Parts: sequence; C-alpha cells; structure tokens
Amino acid sequence: MNSIFRKMLLSLAATLALPLAAQASPITLNYSITGSTTYTYEFTLTLDNHDSSWAAGQNFNWFIFGDGHAGTPTPLTNFVGDPSSLPIGPFTSYNTSSGGHNGPTLLDYSNGSYTGWVPSAVGDALHWKGTSTASLGQGQLLWSNLAGNGHNASFEVGVLNAVPEPETYGMLLAGLALLGVAARRKSAV
Repeated sequence: MNSIFRKMLLSLAATLALPLAAQASPITLNYSITGSTTYTYEFTLTLDNHDSSWAAGQNFNWFIFGDGHAGTPTPLTNFVGDPSSLPIGPFTSYNTSSGGHNGPTLLDYSNGSYTGWVPSAVGDALHWKGTSTASLGQGQLLWSNLAGNGHNASFEVGVLNAVPEPETYGMLLAGLALLGVAARRKSAV
C-alpha cells in the first residue's frame, strides 16, 4: 500500500471514528426483503434531492448499508453481495467497513482518488442485491455515506418497501381475470 493511500485512509479513519449525527442528504436508500431463513435484499440508492442540497458534479462514495454505527456490529449479518449486480455504477466489488461504522460497503478508490458515484440528474439510481441471515424491518437498516464532495457525510435510515407475498400476486391475477371475463360478458350483451 503506497504511503499517500495509507495517509488518506488513516485521516479518513480518524474522521470516521467520530460519531456522525444524522444529517440531510440528497440521496435515499430503499430496500425490499424476500425469503424466510436466508433473506434476499434488493437495494436502490436514488438521487431524489429531497433536501434540495444536490448540485451537478457532486460525488458520493463510501456507502455502508446495514451500518453498525458507533462501533456496534452490522445487523445485516452474513451479507453476501450478488456478483450479478456488479458493477454498481463505479463500484466494482463489495467491501466491508469496520471501526466507527461497520457493515457491507460500496467504495470506489480508482485512479488514486475517491471519486465514487457522480449522478448526472435527479432520479439517477444504483441497484444491487444480496443475501443475509437477518430480516431488518422498517427503521432497522441504517446506512451511511461517508465520502464525497459538496456535502456532509450522512447517517440515515433505509426505507423498507413492501414486497407482496406470492399469494397476493395470485389473488391479484385472479381478480384481473374475473374483471376481464365480466368486461367481455358486458360487451357481448
């Protein structure tokens, strides 16, 4: 490891050791869960600019999803990122962070810099998936964005999106079929 990279990591690690207060961020992490003993997570990180702080050219990097903040272990236990999701924008592998923030991580350190994700417009999004032995409900999946330019590091709560159970899909399809039959009968009269 070269000395410049080492100094940057030590400097960033010292900064990250300080607790971060939840701060506004123009990005939102949504996730869904399916499964019963091993859970499949699907993540979507979206530049929605909900706090009006985004400006063109901003970059975002060092995303820890399932963050065990303040030195606690990640609640997203035994996470295995799905390789078919790679690359995820500029992120070419899944990493892990430890120390002040702990958990599965997306980190870009290419060409000697922490460029990360540079969205070009509101609505740009990154998608990935993986499995875990934990089922984290609403308010239980914390995530952080620790590096980038033009914004403060943030520590936030992921938004759990409901995924209909297979029985719900069956009932929906049956209902649509009945509506189709009723519409055909009505038009035949």
